Amino acid sequence: PSDQFSFRVREASDDAGAWQSSFAFITRSASAPDGGDGGSAGYWPGLVDWSDTYTNVETSGPIEVEISRVDGAPITKAVAHPAAKASAPTISAGKAYVTLPALTQIAVDIDGMMDDQNTGYGYAGPPIHTVTIFSNPILASRPSPTDPNVHVVQVDETPPSDGSWTTLAFAPGVHDIGLAFPVHASKTYYIPGDAIVYGSLNQESVTDGSDITINGYGTLSGAHLPQPAYMDSVPADTKLYESISIANSGGS
Repeated sequence: PSDQFSFRVREASDDAGAWQSSFAFITRSASAPDGGDGGSAGYWPGLVDWSDTYTNVETSGPIEVEISRVDGAPITKAVAHPAAKASAPTISAGKAYVTLPALTQIAVDIDGMMDDQNTGYGYAGPPIHTVTIFSNPILASRPSPTDPNVHVVQVDETPPSDGSWTTLAFAPGVHDIGLAFPVHASKTYYIPGDAIVYGSLNQESVTDGSDITINGYGTLSGAHLPQPAYMDSVPADTKLYESISIANSGGS
């Protein structure tokens, strides 16, 4: 969970509606190990320690989002980008409120973090923290954890690479599947909006790449994998390091 901001959401049309917490992820830029162009990590040194808090929401209509600081410090101003995709945020009791009238993805600048300073080339100020909100349609195909054809991968469980199941669904939380986790024909891989999966999904067989479904609003991250171009010895098959690489894909 983010140590910077938290979110709550409710239907925009119901001012008296109950607020629901929406999980706040945080993603961080790694440090450049040599202080130069990023060295083996490939990160630009000007972005060292920058971070972003984000949330994934599934909804069938407009939503209102409450943004607050985890440490309780008051927010004094907020601006939504693009402005046409959301209401002008308001501030009440140190919290920011923004309405999303339709499914969209927005950034919310808090207290001028980005808007009030030039963060371009040569920027030498403090690390920047940003806020983003992803409002998505409700997935009708969400797998049921009680379905015998669904295998739910619990946190800290090593996911099975194959089996009698037709859907591999990740439970809420943090998972690490490692490099080139194999995906197979006619199977579904589901990452919910409150899960993050580190690693890559791969299938290079000429006969096992059809009708593969990868869905959900969660995060598939390569942050735990090295960038091949910056490795001491570039691997022969760099596709293994791509987030999703499926050869000979086909089907519906």
